[in-house]
Amino acid sequence: MLLEHPEDKLPEDFVDALLDRREASAYLAKIGIKRSPATLAKIYSTRDDGPPCRHHGRIPVYPKRLLHLWGMGQLSVLRRGSRERRAQEALAGQGGCVDVAPQA
Repeated sequence: MLLEHPEDKLPEDFVDALLDRREASAYLAKIGIKRSPATLAKIYSTRDDGPPCRHHGRIPVYPKRLLHLWGMGQLSVLRRGSRERRAQEALAGQGGCVDVAPQA
């Protein structure tokens, strides 16, 4: 999984680990993605676009690094207005990428 935006990079003090659903939910909330343990379970059982996990017996565990990357993938790039969104989507359809630089 490649990082699309500079803000997606892992924090300096990042330590990889395997997290259970409760811990995964808490970690996602810490980075701004609110998903309850029940929602993570539902995503796993009904869809194929959730965070990657392994199983320890019957218990799903989420590699923290992959969970972080999945969570960052849930967010769009920083925008100032809806017109930027349309421009970004048009460029993305052409294989380009638009980053929004903060105004000084």
